[in-house]
Amino acid sequence: MTPDLAAFSDWVLALLPRLFVYPGGLCLLASLALLRLPSSRVHTLSPRAMLRDLAGANTLSLALAWAAVALLPVPGWALPFAPGPYVLALLLALSLLLDIKHERGREQALAGGAVTLALLVPPVDGVPGVFVWLLAGFAVLAGVYALGAVRDDGLAGEARAIGWVWLWLTGGLALLSIEQRWPAPAVLPAAALALGVVLRAARGGRGDAAAPVIAWTLALLSLLAALLPGP
Repeated sequence: MTPDLAAFSDWVLALLPRLFVYPGGLCLLASLALLRLPSSRVHTLSPRAMLRDLAGANTLSLALAWAAVALLPVPGWALPFAPGPYVLALLLALSLLLDIKHERGREQALAGGAVTLALLVPPVDGVPGVFVWLLAGFAVLAGVYALGAVRDDGLAGEARAIGWVWLWLTGGLALLSIEQRWPAPAVLPAAALALGVVLRAARGGRGDAAAPVIAWTLALLSLLAALLPGP
């Protein structure tokens, strides 16, 4: 076996548990169930309902979101050739593009664009980096809220939301240098429960039209703060 083929084989073997167990696979499905707990969609938690949602999903969009979640950085469990956060953010953006509906495409594109921009903001060291990271996080949550308000749900939309929040959280863990102390298996459930509350508020709240504007404002502010020269 050539070195290149051996390296590819090692990468595939390292990827399979991620796709089917953690962070993708069974763990992602459990997190999707947690995501629906705070909402009015508790009746969709049954295996039959999940299978129905799976059958009705845009297959390619769901596959991209699922793959992005499976490739997300997990503290202490690195892939031999791990994709960077920008690649994962673009994978999730492509998943959204494939899932855009004509009747609400503008709102979906605006909110998804703000989330993607916030995740593409370059990291900054020190205390200013924490400020930039928080601004980007609020932009991500505002974008998820906006997408929830236009009913961008289903398995693909929920997997994207979990992927976006996980990607933002891991950036903060690296910034604060606490990756090794963070209980990695708790990231997905914590993100799912928080997102469930956000989506519940989005579906029953008011002022939904302002959410994409807020998301873009926060994303642009975080980018500006990251690009400004330090003191």
